[in-house]
Amino acid sequence: MPAGQVLRPDLELHDVSLVFELVAAIKFADPGRTTELRHRYLALILDGMRATGRGELPGPPPTWPELSERWRASQDG
Repeated sequence: MPAGQVLRPDLELHDVSLVFELVAAIKFADPGRTTELRHRYLALILDGMRATGRGELPGPPPTWPELSERWRASQDG
C-alpha cells in the first residue's frame, strides 16, 4: 500500500499533536508501568489512524488558535 494510503485521509497535523499530549499525560509512580501503558495506548491510537476500515471522524480537527489558547493565561482567574 502506498504511504499516502496508510493513514486515514481526514487525519490532520494538529490531531497528531494532541495525541502525543494525551499519551504523554499518562504518568504513574512506577516509570516502567508508565512506559508500558504509554506504549499500549499509543498502539491503540495509531491503529485508529490507519486508513482501512474506518468511518469518518466526528467534527473537524483542532485549529491552531484552539491549540494555542490552552497555553495562554486564563482571563477568569
